[in-house]
Amino acid sequence: IAPAAPAAGDAAALARGWTLLGQGQAEKASQAAVDLLRTSPRSVAVLSLLVEAEIVRGGPNAALDAYDRWLERRRMEDGYPMRRRCCRR
Repeated sequence: IAPAAPAAGDAAALARGWTLLGQGQAEKASQAAVDLLRTSPRSVAVLSLLVEAEIVRGGPNAALDAYDRWLERRRMEDGYPMRRRCCRR
């Protein structure tokens, strides 16, 4: 099963989330990702934003917690969003 891409309207919201993260607003970026996951729950692109925002907000363990919450709603794991968390010490 291929990962779902964000819906057309969600692509702009995803871009805004990355912009927020780039501006140092990790909490708002994280919330934007959580909101987007409601409409695109299988989107690895949205999950990647959430993981990156959580790394900035609370470190690698916060990112892992966010990933675990996402994984609870899936049948199959996707390790790509966790690549950076696994490489950090």
